[in-house]
Amino acid sequence: MRSPLRTSVVSALAVALVLAVSTSVPAGAQAAAGTGDRVTSRIGQAAAHQVLENVAAELKSRPSAGLSHYRDLTVLLLELRHAMGSMSATDRARAAALTADGPADPVSYPTCTGTITNPVILSKNGQGGPGHFCVHYTIVGSDAASEQQAQLTADTFEHVYAYEVGTLGYRRPISDGDGLTDVTLEDMGAFRYYGECTPIGLHGVKASAACAVDNDFSPNQFPGPTSSLGDLEVTAAHEFFHAIQFGYNSYQERWLLEGSAVWMEDQVYPSVNDYLQYVRAGGAIVNPRTPIDTDAQSQWYAATLFWKFLSESRHDPSIVKQVWNLASTYVNRTAMQDVVSALAARGLSFRSEFGLFGVWNTLPPRTYVDRSLYPAPAYWARAHLTRSRRDTGWRKVVLNHLTNASMIVRPGPAMPRRTRPRVSINAPYSPIGWATVQVRMHSGQVLIYTVPLNNRGDGTKVVTFNPRQVSSVVLVATNASIYGADNRAFLVRARALL
Repeated sequence: MRSPLRTSVVSALAVALVLAVSTSVPAGAQAAAGTGDRVTSRIGQAAAHQVLENVAAELKSRPSAGLSHYRDLTVLLLELRHAMGSMSATDRARAAALTADGPADPVSYPTCTGTITNPVILSKNGQGGPGHFCVHYTIVGSDAASEQQAQLTADTFEHVYAYEVGTLGYRRPISDGDGLTDVTLEDMGAFRYYGECTPIGLHGVKASAACAVDNDFSPNQFPGPTSSLGDLEVTAAHEFFHAIQFGYNSYQERWLLEGSAVWMEDQVYPSVNDYLQYVRAGGAIVNPRTPIDTDAQSQWYAATLFWKFLSESRHDPSIVKQVWNLASTYVNRTAMQDVVSALAARGLSFRSEFGLFGVWNTLPPRTYVDRSLYPAPAYWARAHLTRSRRDTGWRKVVLNHLTNASMIVRPGPAMPRRTRPRVSINAPYSPIGWATVQVRMHSGQVLIYTVPLNNRGDGTKVVTFNPRQVSSVVLVATNASIYGADNRAFLVRARALL
């Protein structure tokens, strides 16, 4: 049985939150002088109240036993925290109470203290010295956890810290006062949650954080191929990276927050592969014509594929950290603007790299490390060229920003060896459009060519088509706009030259 999706909120709630509060500030907002922090534009009191009501309803809901969807509370609680500044005193008190929902919750216990019924465990680093986490748990009630599980949680988070902060070099989370990140064990699986990280103190666009994870990751609540330990491991990697993100910029877009957190799961625990559930259910391989920055809950997590492409295509995971560094420095920009800058610093064009991303998502050999585990690519069009049918004619596809569409063309077995197809494209003007042709050989070799486009977006490329050597030709049309240039028509054509 496939591992359940860790989706943050049901669709109706996600829509309501989008209408009520934005996690990004308009590009025209100015940074506060001397602070580097974004001046956030507050929503109205009525809208903030609606956010509170939505979150309250979500936290009180207990899904039916047959519901397979699992959720990550982080974005939900983050948006609640951002809205609190616009709330009435009564609503603000209710919101604060909602983020402290258990006797061992770190929001209620910001320092590392415990009692007989609600003990704590301090983690230790790899050398046996003081660690970086205080794990709160209780031995009574529905949230009860064993000391062994609490210790395992402490050890797992400490391993995650060593990799994310020590090996990859990310900033440690902002301290809440005692230098430790609080982690609470609760029966989150009963509500179809893996875990969450809550901002507990805003510092401009930055925030300190406290986290919570399930108290046992029981297979009864978390069915699927991932073990209980694997579920704990990837949840710790995911949630602690949210705590790190808050120290850079807590107002970032959901697809960056969640997509890079899922990416981090696979960086720390590459053999668990829990992230595959998102790649198989959505994302750019199966939904290449859905913008990767779309504000839809099912796509937040599937955006991990873009971060995997950026880190794996250049064998350099530090590019993701550079994006977060830029997000911390230029707080009024979009996440994609920071990606463009990170690529430019490496001498790379975003348009060509995003076109290559479209190529990778057709899964030619020597692309993603886990390529063999991914679903079959979704081709927009398929065609065969034969002696009697040598021309596909012009075919039209409409693309929104940050999307790709692929057409695969195969040669008929009776085509002459000398056959050379002319691939033509009529795309939007050059800053938006991009096109790439792959020639896939029976041997497994793949030749990749960029189709040169003029200022009007027109271009052609002639390649080999010998049926004894070539299995297919794949044309990838790309809308590389980062500014919402949507509903743009691309015309493509392949004609066999005998």
